[in-house]
Amino acid sequence: MIYVYDILREAAEPVPIAELTPDRLLIPPMFINRLGWSRGYMQTVAHTDLTAEDLLEQHCFVDYLRRGYVDEKGKQLPARTDPCGEWGLASYLVLSDYVHKALRGEQPVADI
Repeated sequence: MIYVYDILREAAEPVPIAELTPDRLLIPPMFINRLGWSRGYMQTVAHTDLTAEDLLEQHCFVDYLRRGYVDEKGKQLPARTDPCGEWGLASYLVLSDYVHKALRGEQPVADI
């Protein structure tokens, strides 16, 4: 699961970890495979232990098969909480589409 933040920096300028807070997400959390890293489109810039403050209080994903909402472990949720992503594994192309839409002001919203 990844978080993509709405923070703009020059490529060589590192983002202070303290700025990466859940209220600054560009798109909902997403599960993606490792192809973006293995093909060189993404790079890991840091590793750090996460705290409760680093994460959304409740993760929410639309589960189209069950026509409901689930958390990051697939457990059914009683209601939607935002931001709400899509349940399933995506690729860097899906991630790219979400980012492009968000940058154009078209907030990608999953719904059932």
